[in-house]
Amino acid sequence: MRVVKGRKFNDTIDCHPCFSETAYGHYDILHLPVALECNIECRYCEPRCDCINDSAPGISSKVIGRVEALDLVKTGVERNTRLKVVAVSGPGEPLASPETFDVLRAVHRHFPFLTLCVSTNGLLLSDRIDKLVRSGVRSISITMNAAIPEVGERLYSRAFYQGSRYSGRAAADIISYNQWRGLRNAIDAGLAVRIKSMYIPGINDEEIPYIAWLAGRRGADVHHVVPFVPRGELAHLPVPPEDAIGSIREKSGKYMTQVTHCSQSGASDCMTGHTRAGKVDVLAHMTG
Repeated sequence: MRVVKGRKFNDTIDCHPCFSETAYGHYDILHLPVALECNIECRYCEPRCDCINDSAPGISSKVIGRVEALDLVKTGVERNTRLKVVAVSGPGEPLASPETFDVLRAVHRHFPFLTLCVSTNGLLLSDRIDKLVRSGVRSISITMNAAIPEVGERLYSRAFYQGSRYSGRAAADIISYNQWRGLRNAIDAGLAVRIKSMYIPGINDEEIPYIAWLAGRRGADVHHVVPFVPRGELAHLPVPPEDAIGSIREKSGKYMTQVTHCSQSGASDCMTGHTRAGKVDVLAHMTG
């Protein structure tokens, strides 16, 4: 069993469908859409469609507060004995929204037996890592689509960090630096870490295996390669074919365990398998 600073988290991985293929068929996740703000402008996003990077499955244009989130979790626990994980993954950047931590603390206080998970673009991860741990978070998903700023500049147009606005190469520099620093902090804090990379043909073909190599060497647990959804400034690019995705995963698999049991993630995630009950409950509540 892997131990980081005395914290054992194999049980977290074993019951988390985003980490474990076995868990995917046995346990469910409830996604809470509580984070609206975002601190990065991606060239592949359209605000009207929410963030395809970190949005909860199904895409949510409505966010909920602490009371409504607790009601959803309570209902989920009562109706679904398979519910093991509660996640905050959007529709914006969770770490840029104070509401995220309000909800996390409340859920952890009332339902300490559930695993808390957060998805992030990593820009604020180092700044928020202690707060995440104190809120009861045990697993985290970091979206990393570029290993070096030269490629990141083609993916990100702006970043907003500590009161300053960065554009172009400066934005890519700070995103890349903070992501890798945040990854190290998350691993040192004992969190289970999934790296999610969106494969964009012609832009990060070579980057993704390199991300797997670097993240694997640092101790990240699993790597999830997801296909690009054409939107925003990059809407003209094609959706990667299945064989290309398979090839990227094969190359990346030399360095990190690959998540292959769920074909997509984020806003375009699959609506079956893991998280089915949780997603349906949330979506029904939001549309009803």
